Amino acid sequence: MMRSGPLPARPAGNPLTIVGHDRANLDRDVRAAVAQGQFHIHWQPIVSCLTGTLYGFEALLRWDRPDHGPVSPAQFVPIAERMGLHQQLDTWVLRRACAEAARWPAPLHFAVNVSAGWFDGTDLSTTVQRALEAAKLDPARLELEVTERIFFDSAGSARSELAYLRALGVSLSLDDFGTGFSSLGYLRTIAFDKIKLDRTFIETLGTCRRTEVIVRSLLQLSSGLGMQVCAEGVEQESQLGILQAYRCDEVQGFLIGHPASIGADTFLTYARLPESDMFGSA
Repeated sequence: MMRSGPLPARPAGNPLTIVGHDRANLDRDVRAAVAQGQFHIHWQPIVSCLTGTLYGFEALLRWDRPDHGPVSPAQFVPIAERMGLHQQLDTWVLRRACAEAARWPAPLHFAVNVSAGWFDGTDLSTTVQRALEAAKLDPARLELEVTERIFFDSAGSARSELAYLRALGVSLSLDDFGTGFSSLGYLRTIAFDKIKLDRTFIETLGTCRRTEVIVRSLLQLSSGLGMQVCAEGVEQESQLGILQAYRCDEVQGFLIGHPASIGADTFLTYARLPESDMFGSA
């Protein structure tokens, strides 16, 4: 048996905290970073909750700001969106993620987040199709993650664009599920393939009975609707054990693996995960 615990180790260093006087310079540097493609991708593994079998990876955008160091996506992505650069940024991520996934030794799934700004009538499906064709990838490998924000101001065009993407052959996930106001309404009208259960539910799993009731109910609901569920932010074996008892489909989080670049030994590392104590008796 492998010893259970996080795989691989947490990367060193913390993202830079941005202070007020640096805001104008940060805006300038974000614009330059988008124009020059200064970003890179770290991949976080997604595995079967019950068996530990590797399902795929989620692409997470990273930026090392010149002369400053790592900046959190929570800081630079909203800036790019505010400046109207979200399409350029997402296009870069889609192309890079497809190109990297095409070189993997196994045809695993990979998930990419896309900005809500695409769903105001912009042709996202064509951008996705071109990225897949350039990398010669099967569309079924790509999972696009969207949030409920796409429905707030452009519900009609969002539904149309989601239909185009589904016709293209990619799968659709509703990210940050449970943090909005009308999640159940979206599930009734849009055929998502998966929901990503927000980490705020997982944080108190095992310490709050109300959270457990909600999570169990959401898993039962999703199963009845024919959707998979991926629990995000799993950091403790006790959380994983509860999700296994409730028959969750997939998990990701620091307990499974930290976001990192994919090297030659990455797939061998996660191929051994089903033998660990976390899954060996599941």
